[in-house]
Amino acid sequence: MITDKGLVYGICDADRLDFLQRATKGSGKGWILRPNLTGRGMRLHETSQEGASRTVREAIDKEIRGEAKRTEDERKDTLE
Repeated sequence: MITDKGLVYGICDADRLDFLQRATKGSGKGWILRPNLTGRGMRLHETSQEGASRTVREAIDKEIRGEAKRTEDERKDTLE
């Protein structure tokens, strides 16, 4: 059900993650979640980058646990 404010009720986070996973185009090696290089938030996207996660959930879990591998430049951008 969609309310007048555009909110959808009856959909849980698992449904949202499943939707993202189904939307996968298959381009690349998987998913990555990382800070945007310009400091405007986070990016969750398909990538051909080494170390990409097989699923959306794995990419998010890696970031939460701090296991995501970043280049030295990306680390500097994140800390600034």
